[in-house]
Amino acid sequence: MLIDLHKELSSRVQITEQGRRITITKGELLARALVAGAIKGDAKARRDLLDMINTLGGKEPPRPDNDNVEDNVAEDADLLAAYVRRKSGGGRHD
Repeated sequence: MLIDLHKELSSRVQITEQGRRITITKGELLARALVAGAIKGDAKARRDLLDMINTLGGKEPPRPDNDNVEDNVAEDADLLAAYVRRKSGGGRHD
């Protein structure tokens, strides 16, 4: 299941942002939704965001000019999968 989650979070989708169509990963879309919810005052989204920040603590975000974008996407998906696994109370499922 972890491999499937990794694939799904790494897959790309098109969204409209400020009138433009852009392509981002589902992991990025999930992160944007979580941050947006926290900003809008959703207490659960805020708590989940803070939990995720604590879980990922010490990880440096990838730089936009990084040549290893695919590696960064894979690492992001792994981190999100670990967070989801921890929040769901599940063990390792890959």
